[in-house]
Amino acid sequence: MENYSVLYLKQENRFRSQSKHYRLASNEKIVGIIEEDLSSSRDKINMLLKSLSLYAFTGVNLNLMTKKNKLIGELIKTRGFSNTYTYKSFNEEIYSIEAKAGLKNPKTSITIYKDHEEIIKGTGNFSGYSFDFLDNNEKLLMRVKKTTIPSSLKNFFDSLDVFKLDIKDPSSEYYNLFIALGLIIDLNFHE
Repeated sequence: MENYSVLYLKQENRFRSQSKHYRLASNEKIVGIIEEDLSSSRDKINMLLKSLSLYAFTGVNLNLMTKKNKLIGELIKTRGFSNTYTYKSFNEEIYSIEAKAGLKNPKTSITIYKDHEEIIKGTGNFSGYSFDFLDNNEKLLMRVKKTTIPSSLKNFFDSLDVFKLDIKDPSSEYYNLFIALGLIIDLNFHE
């Protein structure tokens, strides 16, 4: 996938299917897609949990792909009461990601680990509408905001729930991981 400094992430509504579908856009064109794997969308227990509106307990397996369906990564959340995700990149790098909503502290957070070492920390406001992701040296890597649609993309998206990913270094080794972090914000804080 070509790397862009600004991406827009939007979940598509598919009424016949209970599986999740997202689109990535930049510079007024689609640059990637994210689709839920059939193993999680057709899982009977997941379907039951969704019918009872217990989305937080469902498992999900999302495939991140280029617009030509080339797999670039996989985001997995196991079923149950967990806010931990696993991201596996196309080159077999594996990251563990923990999302937390603050009860004592009115902040939300997402922490990314590689080999049990914290490498990136994301902090958001209480509503989860804005996140800043910093490395261990406090350098800003990415900012994610839930936003409205740019006027040039209005025909592309069907509602106003869009996440803008502002990636400070598009050549970063974590570029595809950043896309997965945008997904986690939607799945964990806005579903």
